[in-house]
Amino acid sequence: MVNVLEVEEKMETEKISWREREGIKYLVFPRFEETDLVIHAFTSRPLDLRFGRRPREGILRDRRQVCHILGVNFLCLTAGEQVHRAEVSTVGREDEGRGALTQEGAIPEVDGSVSDVSEVPLVLFTADCVPLFFLDPVKRAIGLAHAGWRGTLARAAGKVVSQMEEVYGTRPEDLLVILGPSIGPCCYEVGEEIINLFHHRFSDGRRLNLWEANREELLSEGVKDENIVNSEICTSCHNDIFFSERRDGSPTGRMMALLMLSSN
Repeated sequence: MVNVLEVEEKMETEKISWREREGIKYLVFPRFEETDLVIHAFTSRPLDLRFGRRPREGILRDRRQVCHILGVNFLCLTAGEQVHRAEVSTVGREDEGRGALTQEGAIPEVDGSVSDVSEVPLVLFTADCVPLFFLDPVKRAIGLAHAGWRGTLARAAGKVVSQMEEVYGTRPEDLLVILGPSIGPCCYEVGEEIINLFHHRFSDGRRLNLWEANREELLSEGVKDENIVNSEICTSCHNDIFFSERRDGSPTGRMMALLMLSSN
C-alpha cells in the first residue's frame, strides 16, 4: 500500500508545495507565491471537480468549498470548453462565471485563456494533459492552458504567449510558466502515428515526453529557460493522489487548475 504522506513529502521541492485546509489537499508553486500577485492551486484526489461524471450538486458543493479555502468566489470561476485544440480566449470582466455552474456555460471551443482582470479565476480540468500556468509579473497578466498531445502539437503554449504579447504587451522574457502535474514520459506510451506527428522528437520508443515538447515550444517563443518550472510529477505514477485517464480508463475524475490575479 502506498504511503501517501511519504509520497507527498518527497514531492515537496522548490518547485511545488502541498497545502491542506478543511481536509482538502492541493498544490501551489513557490515561484508564483513569491510574486504575491496571484492566487493559484492544483487540486488532488478524491475531488473530481469537472462536470459530467458526478451529480452536479456534489460538484458545485466541492467547488464552493475549494474556492472558500482559497478566498475565491466560486460563482466567478471561468472555464473554457476544452476540446483538445489550441484556441485561446481573452477573458474580460464580462466573461467571469462562464462555466462556473454548468459545462454548457463554458467559453466554447477554447483550451486556453488569458486575462488581466483581477479576481476573475481562470480554471481548467485535467487528468493526464499538461496544465500550463502563465504569469507576467510586469504587465500583471495571467494565462492558463490545457495541452494533451493534440494541444501540444497545435502549439497551445506558444499561442498563449503570442496572445499575451498581442493583448497585454507581454514580453516573453518576463513570463513565468509552470507545467503542472500531468502524465510523464515514464508512462505516456502512444502509437507510432502520434510519434510520427512529432517527427520522432520528444520520444523514447513509444513513450512521448509532453513536458519537453511544451518546454521547447515556450523556449521558441522567447520564454527564458530559468523561468519555466516543470513540476515533474506524473499523474499516472501517483494513483492515490491524482486522477489519470491513461491509468484508470474512461471516465475518470479531473483535477482543477486555478489561477487568478489578486487585487493587491
